[in-house]
Amino acid sequence: YAQCRSSCAPGPHADDGNGNWTCKELGPRSYGVSTKGFPSLYCFAVMRTYGYEVGLTRAQAERGVGIFACDDHSLLTADGEITIAGTRSIRFNGAPVGRSVDNTA
Repeated sequence: YAQCRSSCAPGPHADDGNGNWTCKELGPRSYGVSTKGFPSLYCFAVMRTYGYEVGLTRAQAERGVGIFACDDHSLLTADGEITIAGTRSIRFNGAPVGRSVDNTA
């Protein structure tokens, strides 16, 4: 059992039934990407590099909302690369698109 805390007081803790804490550091200290609060939130968006999604994503970036309100974020694209508000997209190999057996998708 482990909890991330900003500090440690040796001895028993009310929220832990495992006995006394020694506060011995067991690994390197890190706060990750938590820059806007705790816990940190990593967000991503999968988008096309053309069409309405570009304008929508730019508007979100200008307002600091959507994925741009998270501690860190990535843009993922399968059809090219684009940079929005200083964030360069990460290109991935898209999956083939087919049709469902009943032709509804």
